[in-house]
Amino acid sequence: MPKGLGFNAWMSTDNDKILQEFGIETDLENKVVRCWIPSEAGKRFNICWKNVEHLGKDICGQVHVDGTPVGGRLIRAGKANTCIVTMDSVITSETSCRRFLFSSLQLTDDDSLLGASSAQKIGDIVIVFHEVTVGNIVPARNITLCGQSTVHERSKKGLVHSISFTAEEKTSKQILRNSSSVKIIATFEFKYRPLDILRANKTAPPAPYIPVTNSPQSELPPEPVTKRKADDIKEEEDDDDSEEANELVLLRARVRELEEKRAKAKRVKTEPRAAFLPGEIIDLT
Repeated sequence: MPKGLGFNAWMSTDNDKILQEFGIETDLENKVVRCWIPSEAGKRFNICWKNVEHLGKDICGQVHVDGTPVGGRLIRAGKANTCIVTMDSVITSETSCRRFLFSSLQLTDDDSLLGASSAQKIGDIVIVFHEVTVGNIVPARNITLCGQSTVHERSKKGLVHSISFTAEEKTSKQILRNSSSVKIIATFEFKYRPLDILRANKTAPPAPYIPVTNSPQSELPPEPVTKRKADDIKEEEDDDDSEEANELVLLRARVRELEEKRAKAKRVKTEPRAAFLPGEIIDLT
């Protein structure tokens, strides 16, 4: 998991499995830690972190998904040694929430969305860690979240997924406090893409080879090799070729996934477990 600047942070699935990170980088000058994680449409996820070094301070982690602020969690100075934050949802009222969900990116040919600045932040989950001064308890505000992200088909630039939210769920009464930032201590940026896109871009290592002996006809046929004239070759691929290449990667990944399912006799399931104790986390607006 990414570690640096006095914090540990990671993403996990519903069954508490940590998503593997790739290409971890730490920018000490700007106090930013960056990495890539795999995303899968239709899967819920949790945003997790722990204060490792700033133990004598009240620390708030403010979260943004696809550029949208979704609130934060506070670790009080006296609880830093024992508290692990697991943020799986955005608070929509005092007794309700909507959980985070990876979804397929919605595309449109509406030219009014061409070049929209909001599309530039799709694909990013960001945690900004602040040292804060804690204020009074405040009532929760009712929040209406926007629908699933939609971008112009010429602006997606290799993006396949975005973040949406589940239907509203009931939750226990939340305790919220206002706070003021003393200073920003660190920022963690998680960039999410489908695993096969990460592999195609050499951000993640290639998939392990799994031989399938029972169904030789399921093997992919070799790609045809065709000669091209010298004047047909471009120095750089245009955006359309890049998008088609990404789609081809995903199709081949689907075939491999089906082959792996046939090769496995059993699947082991784990039950979700509680990630932190009541009272250790305080929600912030």
